Amino acid sequence: MSLRSQVLRGGAYLALREGLGILIRLIGTVVITRLIGPTNYGLYAGALAAVSFLTLVAQMGIGIYVIRMEQTATVEIYDTAFTLVALTSVVVTVVALAVSFLISGRIVSASHIAVFQVLVLALPLNVLWTPAQAKLERELRFQKMAWIEVGGDVLLCVVPITLALLGTGVWAPVAGYVAWQTWLLVSCCIAAPYIPRIRWNPEVVRAMVRYGLGYSSASWIYQARELSGPIIVGSLLGPTALGFAALAARIAETLCFVARATWRLSIAVFGRVQSDLTRLASALSESLALQVISLAPFLSGFAMVAWLAIPLVFGDPWKPTIELMPPVMLGYMLTSIFNLESSVLYVRRENRVMLLTNLIRIGLLFGIGFFLVPRIGTLGWAIAIGVHPLGFAWCIRRVDQLLAVDYRPMALWLFAAVPPLFAPYLPWPYSLALLLPAAAVFSTQSARGEVREYAMHLRKAVRERAAT
Repeated sequence: MSLRSQVLRGGAYLALREGLGILIRLIGTVVITRLIGPTNYGLYAGALAAVSFLTLVAQMGIGIYVIRMEQTATVEIYDTAFTLVALTSVVVTVVALAVSFLISGRIVSASHIAVFQVLVLALPLNVLWTPAQAKLERELRFQKMAWIEVGGDVLLCVVPITLALLGTGVWAPVAGYVAWQTWLLVSCCIAAPYIPRIRWNPEVVRAMVRYGLGYSSASWIYQARELSGPIIVGSLLGPTALGFAALAARIAETLCFVARATWRLSIAVFGRVQSDLTRLASALSESLALQVISLAPFLSGFAMVAWLAIPLVFGDPWKPTIELMPPVMLGYMLTSIFNLESSVLYVRRENRVMLLTNLIRIGLLFGIGFFLVPRIGTLGWAIAIGVHPLGFAWCIRRVDQLLAVDYRPMALWLFAAVPPLFAPYLPWPYSLALLLPAAAVFSTQSARGEVREYAMHLRKAVRERAAT
């Protein structure tokens, strides 16, 4: 099987898994938000954002280092990676807990900080499965990874709903998170298979740390995006407004399920062809267009019915989320697309470029957010989310110096995909006019041919999965 077919087939498996996962996660999100309400959901989302940032710090890019290696990954490399992340996760957990006790009752109330403290105790679970996950993804065994994550999604749905029905409030999703991370650690180690061992090779550690610090410094900066809600919205408007912002982000992230699959796949694939600039440029050009084609139906489709779906599904208390959706979905779409360019630079160790790119993006996000939120409320944060991907311009500039990327297919599909995102701002049925650009693009023979080709690979993946 050619690399292109292997990639499209692997991507199809991941997309199918994410498609099932999106259904499970949506059910969980709907029930949980109805049961615990905007305020409790805001408290959980704020604590989770902080722990997600600390998790990235503890991972230090070690998994990405292993996945992108051109040489063979030996057992010694996986063991050294495990030892290193075990050390970093313990250090980050201890420091985070110490800081949380210092600020409890002073900067943050004790009841609010308690949620963070419990989540941060589970941080090592979220980090120690890095070597096993890297082994599965490096070998492109995405089918196994897919079903592991489906099982995690089920736990993340069943555990919180059960506890929320018992009246545990904000602790329901907290328990679900801990159960989810425990499952991922155990099941990945079994599936890889990988038995964690303590091993310390100073030369390998130095290589991992050198790459990891370069990669992670850029990622840490951008991961601060997850903190924009708690820092900007939570501090200025309170936990209820943060709940609305968190739900808007959660919906957009869930609808971008394909983006998570393509990001993970792109690191492994671009790593294999990183020395062949012609193949790398071709792979990137095709991936950019495919990303838009994959995202548009879900984001645009939801935007067309958001005015009805959000109050119907989540309840009337969540109506303020509707006006946040268009700019938030735009921001997530553009980020998902241009993250593919960032993966090229990460694979080629252009970490300084990504460091500056992410500084620009975060500067735009927090600068616009702090300027607009006091003036127009939570919508100001949503606008900042929609605008901040402009910071990718610095990344794109560097990619264009390295590769002859053809952006025309991506631009054509963006012309079709972006207008429908703003349907919530127009009354029904006038919002249907926003679908006209998509109709014009899809009327061309080349566009229909692209969609048919990708659909063919998806059907093959479904048939192969059914046969196994």
